[in-house]
Amino acid sequence: YQKNKLSNYDIIEFCLKPLGNLYTVLGDYDSAENTIKQYFFIANQEKNEEQKIAAILNLSNVYQNTGRIIEAISLLENTLKTEKLSNSQKGILLNNLGNNYLLFKGNLMTQELYKKAENAFKTAVKYLENDKDHLENLSNSYRNLANVSRQTHRFKIADSYFEKATELFLKIPNQQPRKIAKLYYEKALLLFDEKNMLKAPSKPLELLKF
Repeated sequence: YQKNKLSNYDIIEFCLKPLGNLYTVLGDYDSAENTIKQYFFIANQEKNEEQKIAAILNLSNVYQNTGRIIEAISLLENTLKTEKLSNSQKGILLNNLGNNYLLFKGNLMTQELYKKAENAFKTAVKYLENDKDHLENLSNSYRNLANVSRQTHRFKIADSYFEKATELFLKIPNQQPRKIAKLYYEKALLLFDEKNMLKAPSKPLELLKF
């Protein structure tokens, strides 16, 4: 691309972004980070805000996957404070930020971090709730709120959030089996923590009443 000075070709969208994502999936996080930083630099030079924010989000995922939670939180917080973002971008970044708060100390979570995570997810809902193009992100926000409520033993609230998440999830066509299975798993975790085995469905499909 550089050697031949190609024009009318989006090197970020059609090459660098999917390449970075593939490296992340493979667990080659060094290559993923280098690739993402490369297209962040290009997007910044070209003043392409959408690709720039995508780079920041993907880089935060690399930081998260490599246990660099403080770097991920710092990157996301600074972006939310300094960049001009659309509502959908704010919602997606806030979802990621909340997840990083939850990962910050693992089992040693403090109430303050739980509160920060919950506030991030609630704010994400506000930014995403009127955007029909981001139903999955909105569903994830409610699932994350259910997760926080489950971990802080507020099970009725967790049930309510999970019902909203499921309702939104079922509106999304052609969902991948892996994503459906993950939803089953999260519901099972909630039922297990409630110690309500009598209500636990005998068949997996009964979880969501398909």
